Amino acid sequence: MKLLTEKREICEALNFGKYPVLHLDLTKDKIKDMEGCYHGQIIKLEFNYRDEPVRYCGNLSYYNDTNKLVITSGGTMLTSGLDYTEIIKMINRATAPTIESNQEVIVVISNSDTRTTSAPILTKVGKITPTRQVMTVVEGDFKEIIEKLAS
Repeated sequence: MKLLTEKREICEALNFGKYPVLHLDLTKDKIKDMEGCYHGQIIKLEFNYRDEPVRYCGNLSYYNDTNKLVITSGGTMLTSGLDYTEIIKMINRATAPTIESNQEVIVVISNSDTRTTSAPILTKVGKITPTRQVMTVVEGDFKEIIEKLAS
């Protein structure tokens, strides 16, 4: 886990597509009635399962009891119509970053109410495990950053 501090390396990391960028907003992504828990950005996962390539959508999540930033599997629900919420979810899936097992990523944590953000963090995701609720873990300890931005 490396904090990017120089303007040039931040610009290169965020603007040129070298790394997928994972973003968690502590204001917009808070889970209602669960202090310190966040369920945020949609992430596309690419992996092989039984020797077949698979693409799956999950969510970037943080839970204060484990102090880990993880990507959880998202559920699927069929509805009878196609409404505003469905369209917005499709747009979010279409524009979501795609990651693979053991890939380097940039993580940015922000608080849109206070207009503060962490320095971009260069880190790595673990192996993608498609048969579990937590499909992969983002390496690093984000507790201090999240507590500082959430206050």
